Amino acid sequence: MLELFTSCLRRKRFPPSWKRARLALIPKGKGKPADDPSVYRPVCLLDEAGKSLRNCGTYVMYYLDCIIHNKTIDTMFNSAEYRLTVATTLLRSSRSMKDICQYCFSDRDISLVMCNTCRRWVHQLCLKRKFNDSTNWEHPDAKYRCLLCSKGFRPWMKYTK
Repeated sequence: MLELFTSCLRRKRFPPSWKRARLALIPKGKGKPADDPSVYRPVCLLDEAGKSLRNCGTYVMYYLDCIIHNKTIDTMFNSAEYRLTVATTLLRSSRSMKDICQYCFSDRDISLVMCNTCRRWVHQLCLKRKFNDSTNWEHPDAKYRCLLCSKGFRPWMKYTK
């Protein structure tokens, strides 16, 4: 399998079957009609080769990091943990994103909604497009939590203030 992956990486070509995923629609909850598309969360299920490719870049970065910093390579490497490390490093070293929309990355000051937790901004139109959101954000009781804060992913905040 390693020789096959190496050959594909060298040629920069991968079989089309590795790039395909099965789509599964997971119901979000009850209360809306079953024929409403917003009731379902789409999830892509990869085959074994696809899963291996998904981790391939993470493993390459990990091994390069170990080689560059003369660290011992851990055979029980956790790719999910390392992905978080890479994401945190990228956020720490990139410019502050406080004043731009989290979805379209524009700094246009039109109809903005602020996250009550991290105080980052998002355009109302982006919320509507991304989540089919119809909330009246002008209402004084309207509260918004961005996707990162609502999922509990906050380690990046200390690096971007």
